[in-house]
Amino acid sequence: MDSKQLALLKGFIKLIDENPETLDLPELSFFKEWLLRLGARIPTGSTGDHKEPHAAAPPKESDSGAEETSESEIEFDDADEVLPSDSDVNQEMGDESVEITEEMIDQADGKRTEAQAKLSEGDIEGAIALFTEAIKLNPTSALLYAKRARLLGEWEGAYNDLQLSLKLDYSDDAYQAMKDVEPKHKRILEHNLKYQRKREEKREKERRERIKKAQESRERAQREPDTFGMPTGEGMGDAFSSLFNDPELITLLEDPEVIKAFREVSTNPAAMHKYENNPRVKKVLDMMSKKFGGSMPGGMPSGFTMPGQSCPDLD
Repeated sequence: MDSKQLALLKGFIKLIDENPETLDLPELSFFKEWLLRLGARIPTGSTGDHKEPHAAAPPKESDSGAEETSESEIEFDDADEVLPSDSDVNQEMGDESVEITEEMIDQADGKRTEAQAKLSEGDIEGAIALFTEAIKLNPTSALLYAKRARLLGEWEGAYNDLQLSLKLDYSDDAYQAMKDVEPKHKRILEHNLKYQRKREEKREKERRERIKKAQESRERAQREPDTFGMPTGEGMGDAFSSLFNDPELITLLEDPEVIKAFREVSTNPAAMHKYENNPRVKKVLDMMSKKFGGSMPGGMPSGFTMPGQSCPDLD
């Protein structure tokens, strides 16, 4: 290769080392993608593989109260490097009870190398198949699970596998892989917490609305008159207290003829016209109307009991 071209290449690499964000320039996207396909780790200064993923905008809550669909998957910039969502992700797992030999470990490393080569060619499914073969050969390698999980988009699983790997046997590769996955794992965690909080806020809002409606309904029932035009609530109690403190009215209500008239009127207010010429009945109606502030257009309230009488038979 020409020495001038080599010098330019060295200068370019030095520039990338000093300014990793240069890889984010649109005109260098092809170079960055090529590096990622080779399995390269982009320097932490670049927003490449460490770029915060964009959470899908939560849809507006519908008035129908239907469960939100806002818990959609988070969109990651490197979605083209994972298996499409409609592919089968029920992958085979290795048997951890099998005694692993050095030969099996070497074979697993070979499969991993082949998988990286498939990935550089853009064959994601082929890479996953080879990583699966490597896992079956060395099922105790959390790094292999994490690499396959990354291709499947299973960032949480990859992060947990790598953490376990570091606890069992620390390695720089596993640590670096975990740092690569960590931003996405953190974003998913924040995403889930956000929508858990939204669900709780929605449930609390609905609970308060139910309480408010119940209170309004109770207050409205207290304000509204009953079917016979009688007031309800505290006003009702005050009216009856005043009513039975009137000796003349009590005397009239003890008259069997008046009682009979009130029984009929209580079930059929239209029957009042039959007693328009009965002075005793008319007098009682007029007196009760005054006691209840004109709210006795006809008859007694349902269930009214005369003094000294049992509850009237309305049949």
